[in-house]
Amino acid sequence: EVPGLVLSADLMVGFPTETEAQFQDSVRMVVELGVAYPHVFPYSERNGTPAARIPADRQVPKAVRKARAEVLRDAGRRVREAMLASRVGMSTRVLVEGGHCPLEGYQRARAPDYIEAWVPAPADAAGEWLDVVYESVNGDALIARVVG
Repeated sequence: EVPGLVLSADLMVGFPTETEAQFQDSVRMVVELGVAYPHVFPYSERNGTPAARIPADRQVPKAVRKARAEVLRDAGRRVREAMLASRVGMSTRVLVEGGHCPLEGYQRARAPDYIEAWVPAPADAAGEWLDVVYESVNGDALIARVVG
């Protein structure tokens, strides 16, 4: 185990011959492994590939692929929300990246575990390291206050 590990993974759903049981294994894996940032995409046919030669009756219907992709993305969202909530109150160091931040007077920053944080900092703070405490969750980011 690696305490505080944040996982991301690329996941394809609906590959020809994928069964409902196999898909449910993927959902279970996202939850059990704690994949907070899944990049999910439905299989799409590519002419000339071996998968394109699989008979039509073994292909997963496009509507099923799309629905499975949304279920897997939702599982990742739930994992991410729980992971972010577990960080509230923790201290860390963040690198100010700058760029658009929806909170006035705040800048986007990135923690060593790749979590996005919004920190109160001037516009010219990009490239600075700041010690922070996470105070709350806002979507996919943590709101932090600078300490020290």
